[in-house]
Amino acid sequence: MSICPFKDGDKQSVSGLFIQINRLIAPKGTEQPFEEYIGRSLAAEIDHISDYYKQHFGNFWVAKQNGTLKGMLGLEQWEDNGLELWRIYVDPGTRRQGIAGHMLCFVEIYCWENGANQLHLNTSVLQPATLVL
Repeated sequence: MSICPFKDGDKQSVSGLFIQINRLIAPKGTEQPFEEYIGRSLAAEIDHISDYYKQHFGNFWVAKQNGTLKGMLGLEQWEDNGLELWRIYVDPGTRRQGIAGHMLCFVEIYCWENGANQLHLNTSVLQPATLVL
């Protein structure tokens, strides 16, 4: 497992994972609003990851195993000396293999090495597994 900075060649895989996860978490009867959310997010952020995270004083990484995308995550500046964790997604076919834990360890080390004294998680009540952290 390697975690490396996002490159333009990762765009299709990242977009695909983003769409897949958001369709999976859409509660029954909310598919249309989720499709609208997906479209807005693709246009504003996911389709322009490098520029988006640069503008928000952050970074975006992908987790790969044997060259295949297994996860992704973004960090943005949070107030003066903190970072906010965004878009931490793991490929549903490879969950429960320690990938999310590996990515969180990466984030903690990154925060420590870059002097961030706070880490905030951006999540949704529609993702209950993230609320137990």
